[in-house]
Amino acid sequence: MLFRTLADEDVNIVIDAMSAENKKAGEQIIKEGDEGLTLYVVGSGEYDCSKTINGTNTYLKTYKTGEYFG
Repeated sequence: MLFRTLADEDVNIVIDAMSAENKKAGEQIIKEGDEGLTLYVVGSGEYDCSKTINGTNTYLKTYKTGEYFG
């Protein structure tokens, strides 16, 4: 859905610029304050998103296959 409006040749450019990363269960992928230079697309599995609010780690969302964040 993210790249739906791109022409086929532009989609290929995006795909060629991507790289795969394997993450372990419980591994932190990004944290608040990071530069935000990377867009992560979930290829498989689920990733929980949380934020520290008033000193408490608060669950926000679970990202599933096909969703993206970054």
